Amino acid sequence: MKKYAKSRSSRFLIASALAAGFLITSVQSASAQSFTDVSAKYAEAVSFLTENGAQGLTERTFGVNEEIKRVDAAVLIANMLQLDSEKAPASGFTDVPKRAEGAVNALKAEGITSGKTKTSFGSANSITRGELALWLQKGFQLTGEESAPFTDVSPRYKSAVSALLANRITNGISNHQFGTNAPIKRGDFSILAYKSFIANQYSKAQPLELKSINGTTVQVKIKGKLTIVRPSLFQFTGGLDVKEARISANREETTVELTTSLQKPGETYKLIVFGLLPVKGDLSFTTPPTTDTPTNPGNPGIPGNPGNPGGERPGGSYTGNDFSGTAASPKIYNGDVTVNLANIASLSHSLVKGNLSLSGTAASNLALTNITVEGDLDLSKLSNKVNFELTNVTVAGETIF
Repeated sequence: MKKYAKSRSSRFLIASALAAGFLITSVQSASAQSFTDVSAKYAEAVSFLTENGAQGLTERTFGVNEEIKRVDAAVLIANMLQLDSEKAPASGFTDVPKRAEGAVNALKAEGITSGKTKTSFGSANSITRGELALWLQKGFQLTGEESAPFTDVSPRYKSAVSALLANRITNGISNHQFGTNAPIKRGDFSILAYKSFIANQYSKAQPLELKSINGTTVQVKIKGKLTIVRPSLFQFTGGLDVKEARISANREETTVELTTSLQKPGETYKLIVFGLLPVKGDLSFTTPPTTDTPTNPGNPGIPGNPGNPGGERPGGSYTGNDFSGTAASPKIYNGDVTVNLANIASLSHSLVKGNLSLSGTAASNLALTNITVEGDLDLSKLSNKVNFELTNVTVAGETIF
């Protein structure tokens, strides 16, 4: 039996992953979790950086407290900005290693950096917090002004630091120090670079409409194109927590589906943070009222059985036919649940407040859709090889194969 920890954050869906005889599609990346020195403070940012080419100092450590060289920072920033590193003219710097020439050329061509001198980029030097602020402001076109309370920010850095503050990217290293001349650590570099990317992209987008799809799903229609969504970038009133976020459509407008904690029937929730900044105006949704009552799945005359699928029920054993709810009325299980599939091809719209175990013989292709498991998801009891298709599935614990 193998166990795989649930990812804390993800940007891309993996096309497929083969594990213990199961083909899992649309599982989420867990890049930051392989590093033992990445705390929750850095996890989201480090995941993003590793998706853009960053590597740890070793297989087990990212080096969050270590300094980062200017040449390594240049490669990562150029990757994030998707600069043309092949056609950019030569920078004229003589101290840039071959692996980073294209990135440094592109950064100079875009006016993001001019190096230390005409011929020296300072590749082996650690990048300072002030230097990074300049790169980030120019590269991600950060705008906005906020009075800086720092005593160590000279006129050269004032505009860049002010833009970082205005976009909620950093607060400095203390109430009165930005740390302008201090080398930035790899963990802090990750946070500032990631937040700058978010600030740039979300400044060009505008949330237009919110809609409750079911008791644990909210649809957000957004004007503009987003390529990255994370739970932390959507914050609501009323104690509503966002657990997962995914892009379900991406054209002129972006549609995002959020998996949330359980929404209270008839409750109004207001979106207060979009990206990194407070939402201007009133953008809210109201969860539809429900008449569902607690259920007894063994009594067909009580809500929650086929024909009236919504409502709450206790943990226990259920057949595949009985497990699923609907978009309008998801099922809520208060405890551990075992589902005997018996050739069932899909399970959907359910919240399990405990562990979920699938057993028996499933269809060769099994779709799991809009399911939240607050414990572990145990797939080890299935008796046949299954091709899983996961859409909007959240597992708080571990997935066991």
